[in-house]
Amino acid sequence: MDLVVVILAGGAGTRFWPLSTEERPKQFLRLLGEKSLLQMSYDRARELVPPERILVLTNESFLSQVREQLPLIPSENVIGEPRRRDTAAAVILSSLLARRLYKNPIILTITADHLIEPLEEFLRAVRGAAEGASRERVLYTFGIRPTYPATSYGYLELGERIPSDDGLEHYRVLRFKEKPDPETARQYLQEGRYLWNSGMFVWQAEVILEEASLYLPGHLEALKGAVDAWGKGEWRDALLEAFSRIESISIDYGVME
Repeated sequence: MDLVVVILAGGAGTRFWPLSTEERPKQFLRLLGEKSLLQMSYDRARELVPPERILVLTNESFLSQVREQLPLIPSENVIGEPRRRDTAAAVILSSLLARRLYKNPIILTITADHLIEPLEEFLRAVRGAAEGASRERVLYTFGIRPTYPATSYGYLELGERIPSDDGLEHYRVLRFKEKPDPETARQYLQEGRYLWNSGMFVWQAEVILEEASLYLPGHLEALKGAVDAWGKGEWRDALLEAFSRIESISIDYGVME
């Protein structure tokens, strides 16, 4: 399958303070064993693609830490963002780079700070979503059954179930709801038709870029110009100029919701 994996690793890790600091946020820490959360995310990606088909988007100040922890990924595949602009910038930039490198691949976007078990079930879900995205111009996200009325996560309202022969549950998403208030979160939990949004996605590069052109055209225009300089001496300056022109917004707010 023509798959590219994007790992979002630019988070500041404020929820894990004081273990997580501004200089060494949680994705670089060994919180759950011998490997860091970032390395665990990389291991999941390697079950699907070789290192050269993995892109890591991180903050510019974390470049050396990413390259130290993930030495098998080509250096040019680790992209340092010169400004914090949340996940929409990272998703659009990585999609533009994936299109430049691989034409119109299927992109799996994951985060660098998840614990996911069992691994085989996750890989099965990814392959099912990738197969679906290769056939249709759709956006896939992964939902998690909520166990309490969390207000710090986004929610997905489930629509009808889509028939599939892979043994997985595919649903249409009626709407995204970002970080509800406590009463609304309790209502979602009681109704049983809302899932937590994992923040992981599968789509064709062209499909997410078309959505960006509709909802975040400023991001797309600015980052297109930067990608023209990828691999050249002016790449860092072009990226800084682009990031200076765009607002800070998540892909969840900016496109999905």
